[in-house]
Amino acid sequence: WPLSRVGAPTPETPPSSDPAVLRKLAGAWGLERREAPPGAVVEEFADGDGPLRVQVPSGLFIEVRAGSGRAGGVHDRRDATFGGRCLAAAAGGRVTCRQLRDIDLQPPSVTLPSVQVACAPKSLEVTGSAGGDFREAWTWLGSSRNEDFAALELVSVMPKPLLPRRGLWLFAGGRFARLLGPPRGTGLVGGTCCKSLAQLQKLRGSADVRNEAQEQYEVVVGEVAEPGLLRSRRTATRAGRVFYNAADAKGSTGKVEVSGDRVVYKLASGRCETWRVVEWTFDPFTPSAGADRAASASTSRTRARSQSSGEGTDVAEPVPCIVSPSRSLGEEAEAPGAEAPAADEAPADEADAAHQRRQRKRRRKDAEATGAEASPVGKRRRHRAPAEDEAEPVEDEEVEEEDDQKKKKKKKKEDKKKKKK
Repeated sequence: WPLSRVGAPTPETPPSSDPAVLRKLAGAWGLERREAPPGAVVEEFADGDGPLRVQVPSGLFIEVRAGSGRAGGVHDRRDATFGGRCLAAAAGGRVTCRQLRDIDLQPPSVTLPSVQVACAPKSLEVTGSAGGDFREAWTWLGSSRNEDFAALELVSVMPKPLLPRRGLWLFAGGRFARLLGPPRGTGLVGGTCCKSLAQLQKLRGSADVRNEAQEQYEVVVGEVAEPGLLRSRRTATRAGRVFYNAADAKGSTGKVEVSGDRVVYKLASGRCETWRVVEWTFDPFTPSAGADRAASASTSRTRARSQSSGEGTDVAEPVPCIVSPSRSLGEEAEAPGAEAPAADEAPADEADAAHQRRQRKRRRKDAEATGAEASPVGKRRRHRAPAEDEAEPVEDEEVEEEDDQKKKKKKKKEDKKKKKK
């Protein structure tokens, strides 16, 4: 049946709730055990791996039940996620909660769902009769940030979707839940009163219902690793990963702009979402100043280590200077970067110094064997340490130098003979 005909209308102004009771229900809660009927355990979970409930002190909540059970492609009851506002009132030691479900992945019921809650410091016991008598045990997923809350309501989406869109984005206890979808009374799922989603698929066609559930609804739950870094724990289409990172310069996870009571989330796909701030005791999207200082200090230390390592490399491995064989020794000494070190300056590497000494000794032996006397230039070259970037003399240059010396001696002898004559 269409909800507009048989369903109870959603009140435009929700009735007031007891703030003290809502405060007890606020936080992140994980389902530990479900009994249906009471006493018969049908589901058990550990370490927060089951359904998750995130509620803020104002009464806004999201309950994520993304089951994995399928029967011929038909979603079963465990695939039920909903969100809205909780109306709580205490009476006789128990709390009665009426749920105004504004977004629901299950078809709506004629009357508003209502449950009884027994509150303990770190646990909740929930009993109800929706779909049969049941009892659930929820445990508190506490953290050091259990006093931090943020609640956002969707205002608009651009480009405009095919169906009207509502959304809630809640943060509590270091966890977050995000739910978007058509509002109650809209679409095949939200506008048809039915026993279950499986029954609705039989009545209206599984392909149409499944397509609307996949295309028009979005469910994300995860953790606030630190302000500015959100990690999704699971989604309808992918495993956990980084959902939003303010430090991502490429913007692959989107960009968030916080201004007054508005938050604008620009996705990499081009979609732009505008959210209204309902509660804001901390900013989950902007990195804290302390985190920035720590990151800056870490970067500075890394940069200092890199520079220190680079300087050490420059000293240990000088860049060689390639010298053409046709250049004379004078031109070689005047070449850029080939300055001669001081006479008392020792080479930086002892192995290089030993190699240079062996080279000079070999040249002296070769000169003695040919009967050539060392020139003044050669003497200066033997007494100074070569520059780090100065190449060793080429053998052709030594041969040319010795030939020049022989020619000079021969010319001197000829000049003497002429003078005597």
